[in-house]
Amino acid sequence: MWNKYSFLRYILPIAFSVLFMVFGLMAVFVFSDQQADKEKKCTEKTQGIVTYVKMKHDDDHTNYDISVQFAIGKEQFTYSTISGKYFSRGDKVTVMYDPDRHANYYIKELSSSPLTIRIVGGLFALIGLIVCIIMINNMLVFRKNNI
Repeated sequence: MWNKYSFLRYILPIAFSVLFMVFGLMAVFVFSDQQADKEKKCTEKTQGIVTYVKMKHDDDHTNYDISVQFAIGKEQFTYSTISGKYFSRGDKVTVMYDPDRHANYYIKELSSSPLTIRIVGGLFALIGLIVCIIMINNMLVFRKNNI
């Protein structure tokens, strides 16, 4: 019999698997293209210095608030982010920037390659697809046996 537990057992996992697929496809087609575009445009490099590091514990994860300062010509920039990678204050990092638009830059040590983003996104989409197919099949078998 179809009831509220059937919803929790089948529809909810299907919805989450669709979200996995959407996120994975966005990584494959959007996020990786954005990084590839940055890598294509950011052909010049300069050196940045890690000026701030603060460790954050979150359940079983350790992350770090990081700030990097660097100069491109006479312009000074500060980039702040959260990373799983550890840096010490004073560490030097490579900053790749667009010579035509200095505000377009990325920190090489903190960036993933477009290929890595595509692989991880593809795995998310594949896992979502497999779970979705399995759950739809299980739901159809359940409904057939309980009609």
